[in-house]
Amino acid sequence: MTTTDDAERDRLDQATSGVRFYDRSGRRIRYSEYSHLREDPSYRVLARDRVAGGEVVTAWLGTDQGPGDPGDPPSVFGTVTIDAAGSLVDGQELFSASEAEAFANHAQVVARRRSTG
Repeated sequence: MTTTDDAERDRLDQATSGVRFYDRSGRRIRYSEYSHLREDPSYRVLARDRVAGGEVVTAWLGTDQGPGDPGDPPSVFGTVTIDAAGSLVDGQELFSASEAEAFANHAQVVARRRSTG
């Protein structure tokens, strides 16, 4: 990385300091690390299944999607069903704070879609 890259990374980290970014373990990270991790599909996507004319996708989002209650772990994973056009099915996304919970949500949505599809 060059000095210019370092300076740009530091500028972006500072500009986003009010936003809380987290890795998959729920550890707080800087924007530069979040940005790097978001580029890696193997890190970002936990599970993907085609079901009933759509696709259930569970992914690491990197920011807290929860209600922000003090003491609650950050909800950094989301599970959605999208149709062939890429639109959200049922207008619902399930958020979770751990990988285990995210995988459980994914399995639940896949089972539900298969039973109704």
